[in-house]
Amino acid sequence: MSLKNIRKKAETDSELLDNLTAFLEDFENLSEEELTQELRDEGIDPEQLLTKSRVIIKSKLKDAKLSWKKSALERRQSLLEQMSSFKHSIPKSIEDVRNEIKALLTGGYGTKAQAQAQAFFRNLDEVTDEDLKSFYEDLKKLELLEKKSSDKTSG
Repeated sequence: MSLKNIRKKAETDSELLDNLTAFLEDFENLSEEELTQELRDEGIDPEQLLTKSRVIIKSKLKDAKLSWKKSALERRQSLLEQMSSFKHSIPKSIEDVRNEIKALLTGGYGTKAQAQAQAFFRNLDEVTDEDLKSFYEDLKKLELLEKKSSDKTSG
């Protein structure tokens, strides 16, 4: 492919860079001076080509960074909204709260999570009622988020 055809066949900046890379691979064994002369023979200013390439690359990198950041912020906002709108009822008896916590940890998060939770609270039976309720709320929110996440990946 000649350099003149590189621009004609490329519909996007990405295709232009791909075509240019493929073209340059044909000249891997040329010295910088020889490559510069090949470009000039094709009617292309090497300095201008480098400048345009840098602008395209910089723009694409910036777009990718902004896209990732925007996506992450949207995801964060969605999760915060889900968590703030989450309605649940805490069992009236603190013993029922303890049992619910144990069931949640064993059922959804496994014995490793239960062991970590017990290590954090030292002894789950000696935690204050308020801490237990708060822990229960956190677990229910995690369960909701995990369910939403698995719904998105499976659907």
